[in-house]
Amino acid sequence: MTRARKLVVLSVLLTAAAVVAASRPHHGTSAAHAEARAYFVGDFDTGDLTQWRDFHDAHLGSSPPGFEVVASPRYGGAGYAARVTVLDRSDSSVGGDLSMLWDGDGGNSYELPYLQNGHTTWFRIQFAIPDGTRRSFPGKLTPSPGSWAIIYTWHTNPYRVPTAYSSYLGIRWGRNRRKEPPSLVFRTVGGKGDGTKALLYQTDGAPQKPRNRIPLRYNRWYDALIRITFGPTARTGSVRWWIDGVEQTPANCPTIAVASDGSTPGVGHEVGFYRGPSQPYADTMYIDGVKAGPTAAAVGVRSLTRSQDPAHASRVDCRSTPSSP
Repeated sequence: MTRARKLVVLSVLLTAAAVVAASRPHHGTSAAHAEARAYFVGDFDTGDLTQWRDFHDAHLGSSPPGFEVVASPRYGGAGYAARVTVLDRSDSSVGGDLSMLWDGDGGNSYELPYLQNGHTTWFRIQFAIPDGTRRSFPGKLTPSPGSWAIIYTWHTNPYRVPTAYSSYLGIRWGRNRRKEPPSLVFRTVGGKGDGTKALLYQTDGAPQKPRNRIPLRYNRWYDALIRITFGPTARTGSVRWWIDGVEQTPANCPTIAVASDGSTPGVGHEVGFYRGPSQPYADTMYIDGVKAGPTAAAVGVRSLTRSQDPAHASRVDCRSTPSSP
């Protein structure tokens, strides 16, 4: 083979190698996103509670226990979920009744890196609310006018900021069932003192007005995706959230509290069922698929729908929006 031909062959081989290399993920941002792994997985698919370590609010010794891993009902076609039961317990909570699982080992709940000021973290959970009419969803949640229920919460550190409330995904029941049907809500809390609060109802992209609230649906699974940027001001904190793939009203609001010394302690990551006020009867719900990670893909969501235009138009901005309860 002549020298010229050798150079041509070498050039062809180098070009082919470059094409192959270009078709592979790069070791920059895209690779990081493609290979990102969840920070935490608590989806109960081990068939028990071994993915969790902090049970101080779980009431596992009660009858029935606060959490039971079950094969049915569950989200999707395989695996397990958790049945959550709350009772009127004297040691449950001063504001209501709860059964909750915490991320962490019991000693580092507020110190996990992905729950600190400046971090953006994605969270995912599936949950179902039974009303006692379907055998496939045993148990019942009894509505109570003017009450609330917390399913997923980012708990403000009470040792550092004792006056502050916490952000949560949950349910609110209005006092007038016809005009204010129960609906999913996301409450953001952060900043100084008892916190700046914004209450966002599920409206599937429509403006935040009572007539646009989506009524709660029983005996079916919801799939919630939440993206939180932890920050103590409306310029640094934000929330985006999706219900069943539909983006809800996003918010530029504080999402982490400021302590009296000016520091911003991390939040706790907990799931389950916390109702208020206390009730004399048992309530039941189901949760599944709890995950936290650096990207949507890390928590199992490969594609996202863009916000509907009305949602963009009605974005809540706590710099110009009064605090809500």
